[in-house]
Amino acid sequence: MSISVDHTKLAGDVSLRSVLDNITEPAVIAAMDGEILSYNRQFHTKVPDVVCKGNIQQLLNVRSSVYETENIIEIATKTTKRTGLFPIQLFVELENCGVKTCVPGYISALRYKESRLPAAMLVQLDEHLIKITSRLKALQDAELVHAKKARIASLKATTDELTGLKNRRFLNTFLKYQWHATKRSSEDAVIILFDIDHFKKINDVYGHDVGDVALKKFAYCLEEEARAADIVGRWGGEEFMVVLTHCKEDEAELYLSRAMKKLKERAVKIDQQMFIMTASAGFCSLSKAQSPEDAISKADKALYRAKNNGRNQFIKYA
Repeated sequence: MSISVDHTKLAGDVSLRSVLDNITEPAVIAAMDGEILSYNRQFHTKVPDVVCKGNIQQLLNVRSSVYETENIIEIATKTTKRTGLFPIQLFVELENCGVKTCVPGYISALRYKESRLPAAMLVQLDEHLIKITSRLKALQDAELVHAKKARIASLKATTDELTGLKNRRFLNTFLKYQWHATKRSSEDAVIILFDIDHFKKINDVYGHDVGDVALKKFAYCLEEEARAADIVGRWGGEEFMVVLTHCKEDEAELYLSRAMKKLKERAVKIDQQMFIMTASAGFCSLSKAQSPEDAISKADKALYRAKNNGRNQFIKYA
């Protein structure tokens, strides 16, 4: 393609506009030093953030994977040594989506008619591929939104809303998994059931809002002493469950001692008053159980004994 222009007046030459008007794809014309000289209406339609030729350089980056360069002058130099279209990749913000997307395009040299020397570069975006890229971007965004909603829904379905711990539904599922894992290996696990002592009295004397604070503080104490592989959850009401993975009963007793101690150190404050919570607990190793349900039943029986023996203690199922 040839144009007749005075190099000093290149930017304002009407020939540039006539070249662009005859191109149906989005296109820009750049000087050999990379300065954007003009662009057509189709380019503005596809890249709506363009308000003038001056800000195209902030939106558009040219890269050639063939010659492994991002230097537009180097690309221009190579372009002038050949005729026809030269494949490039353009990183451009599409559909005002705020994300820079790679779009294949082409670059070719505009030459002076008489001397055939290069005058400017014509950069064309592939209209068809822009549509495909935009559509793919929209689909990817939709998938990300869907995945995020699915993760949130899954999290809500397995999380206790008040304490942020795992809920009973998750605990039942995990306990079945852990029980089968224990049977397949030599590693044991321990299930612990906690019950906050005299919780009904806390609600009656201080109100349900304070009761909620007490539940959160209790949950914090249990989770703070647990390991990353352990599962802490709210079983229901003032009852909590902890599943200590890869754990023996003597190690479970150490965890219980730490948790009970922390609980007594974390007094619940109400205005100018405060009270200290205690809890009872029963525990059982999964190796002693015939099923996950049997493990829960045995831990519950040990918890019942701890409460009957005066509370504020933990007892192992025997």
